[in-house]
Amino acid sequence: MDENFFENIDTKEKAYWLGFLYADGYVSQSNNRLTLDLSKKDYQQLEKFCNAVGANVEKIKERLHSCGSESVSIRINSKEFVKYIIDNGCVNAKSKIISLISHQQLNPFQYLQSTWQYILNNQKKFYEEFLKITDTIIIRIFDIDLFKKI
Repeated sequence: MDENFFENIDTKEKAYWLGFLYADGYVSQSNNRLTLDLSKKDYQQLEKFCNAVGANVEKIKERLHSCGSESVSIRINSKEFVKYIIDNGCVNAKSKIISLISHQQLNPFQYLQSTWQYILNNQKKFYEEFLKITDTIIIRIFDIDLFKKI
């Protein structure tokens, strides 16, 4: 496990995964725990996250919810790992504060990924229109495709 993975967000991959955590992560500072709980169909994405941060994929658990839906989840218990995630602005109740995080606090990759994840989670129609207008511009400026799964 690379406990320092999020110490510096200096690659596209780290920025992608931090944005992913903004959208889907649950961070407990008091328990030094990160929990990711995704739909079962997203197992491969969770596996890719584990591989990126060096987490043991065998710790991915499947869950059947009372409503009949299925999910996969992983819990990572690490004081350092959680500290760096929080230091990079990823906390619980993100939807209430993420729009207040300024671009001056985040590098461009983090800012774009976290902003787009926020829009995706809160206003899907706006997000789709936003993409139609800006996708080509973003790719030209940064030479990256933020929406391609890593």
